[in-house]
Amino acid sequence: MNGTSPLADLISYLPYLVVAFFAYQIGKSNGQSEGHQSARNQADQNLQAEYNKIQEKLSEAQTTIKGYKQTVVEQQSQIAQLHAYIDKLENS
Repeated sequence: MNGTSPLADLISYLPYLVVAFFAYQIGKSNGQSEGHQSARNQADQNLQAEYNKIQEKLSEAQTTIKGYKQTVVEQQSQIAQLHAYIDKLENS
């Protein structure tokens, strides 16, 4: 001590104590934020993986639908040919 009262000494350290307290609180909240950020990142990765799976299934379904459409077009063509053949037989 420098010859002043203990209260005066305590008051002289008060700004340092306040800064240390807030630095501690900020550090503590940053640690929580990092934990939350890590959880958010993991959730984002999980969502992206699910999205990719859905996109893959959608692509497979679209390919299947294209195949079905092609089959329908081919069958419609065959039906039209059969109708033409039947009309030809009826008219002869």
